[in-house]
Amino acid sequence: DKVYVELVHNNGENCKIELFDVSGKLVTDYTVNFVTGGIELDIRHLRSGFYFITMTDASSGIIEQGKMVKMKD
Repeated sequence: DKVYVELVHNNGENCKIELFDVSGKLVTDYTVNFVTGGIELDIRHLRSGFYFITMTDASSGIIEQGKMVKMKD
C-alpha cells in the first residue's frame, strides 16, 4: 500500500513525482518537499501492475526515472 522513493540528488527543494501506467497514461502525481532524502507515497488506490516513476526537481529541472511493480493485495 506504500512505496518508499529515495532521491540521489537531495537539495531540500520541491519535487514533482509522477506515476505512469504501461501505456504512458499519467495515473497520479505528487508535489513533495524532500528534506530527509526520500518520501513514502500512498499507492493503495492504484491497481496491481507495472508503473513508471518520474521525479522532477522544481529548481534545477533534473529528472530521475524509475520503475515500480505493485503486487496483488
